[in-house]
Amino acid sequence: ACDVLSKHSSILLSAPVLYLVLSHPDRGRDFLRAALAVASESGVDIGVGWGQYQYDNPDERPAGEKMFYDKLCHEKEESAHWFQQLGLCRPVVQSELKALSMEEKGVRTQDSCTWLGDFREKYPITFAGLSAVFRHLPSNSRLTESNHGDMRQNKDDSHVWRFTDARQTFMTNQGHKDREERRKFMRKKGTAASNTNNKTTKHEGCKDTVEMVGRQLLKATEQYTFEALYADFDEDTRKKLSVGSVAAEDFSEMEKKIAAKKVDDIEKARRRKTGRPVTLEEWKKAADNTVPDNDKDWDGDVNSDAAKRLERLHTMLGVSYWDKNVTPLNPTFYNEVKAVLPYLWRDGMMGQQKKFLMSMVREHLSLIKGIADKQRPNTLSEKDVTDMSADEICFEFVKVDDSIHYQQADTAHREKLRLNSVIIESCGSKVANRKRYGGGG
Repeated sequence: ACDVLSKHSSILLSAPVLYLVLSHPDRGRDFLRAALAVASESGVDIGVGWGQYQYDNPDERPAGEKMFYDKLCHEKEESAHWFQQLGLCRPVVQSELKALSMEEKGVRTQDSCTWLGDFREKYPITFAGLSAVFRHLPSNSRLTESNHGDMRQNKDDSHVWRFTDARQTFMTNQGHKDREERRKFMRKKGTAASNTNNKTTKHEGCKDTVEMVGRQLLKATEQYTFEALYADFDEDTRKKLSVGSVAAEDFSEMEKKIAAKKVDDIEKARRRKTGRPVTLEEWKKAADNTVPDNDKDWDGDVNSDAAKRLERLHTMLGVSYWDKNVTPLNPTFYNEVKAVLPYLWRDGMMGQQKKFLMSMVREHLSLIKGIADKQRPNTLSEKDVTDMSADEICFEFVKVDDSIHYQQADTAHREKLRLNSVIIESCGSKVANRKRYGGGG
């Protein structure tokens, strides 16, 4: 903790932050005289007409000035640099600074609650100069907030932190230098263009900048050549990259490793998607629920009709079935609602807009699901559904077998199978009897 405090105090008691002491009611004059002495000794031309700041005998320097003089002398060149950087040697502020260097103590009292206000009122030009500089100096909090904003804006979750750190290092070092070089080039080019009357097209004006970007990129990639990277490899890596090591590898073993890695990647992707490995019982259950509807001769599953009927029930309980599957361009929608949802249908619904009817269908389906889950009372009929299962209750209120939409779909499917059979039979007896594809005979 002491080291941290010492570090912070050293920053506060050095240039440029130390120049803020100029606004102090009593110590401002002493600090200015010490800064004038350091600047004069460093070769800065400050002119004449100041209060006394040079002493033939160093012991004659007052204690208040000597304290600041010793602090500034620790980094004399830096202190002189900031004396000029803050504009304290410019004529526009020197009249006020000369008055400050000769100010009597007590003119601005320390008991005042508005030190800066008093300083601004008496020395407005000096205050404006200091304010213009120190208000725009990057503080630790500003730098931290800037980095935080950059992370929120540019951090990609798919990138590792090493990539983000490397990109930020490049942008703040080499990238900043390249952009500054291009900015200087464009400012110089703009100044030259303003002095002439030559007009160029828009794409010709950026051609030089594009060429500069290309040269900068080529220069930046020189450190990533094979020779440069090879020099950083250790001895084991060089042996693995040698032609003899690559030629000695068993490619069959390599292929096995690649195949094993692919299987491992697929398994990892599946685990990320499902969250857990699928058991053998789950695979069997999924296989039992699969309906092989591509073979017209298949009759091995006696529960196929029941499974298809249950699947259609769940489809009809969804809003998307009524909103998308059943078309509103003909009376099919009204007939479907009348046949499948008899407890909802009213004679006045015929001809009304589908958008209006969909809100009623949505509420009716929600009521049916609530009754099936035993969360809402049966207000649709007088039948007692207490001992019925959820699917039995849904079949009671949703007449799946009376669906006109599915009847038309089944008819079209059977007609398609019939036409396919006719086409196959017209190609010859071998194709019709499947003898060409491994049948008997």
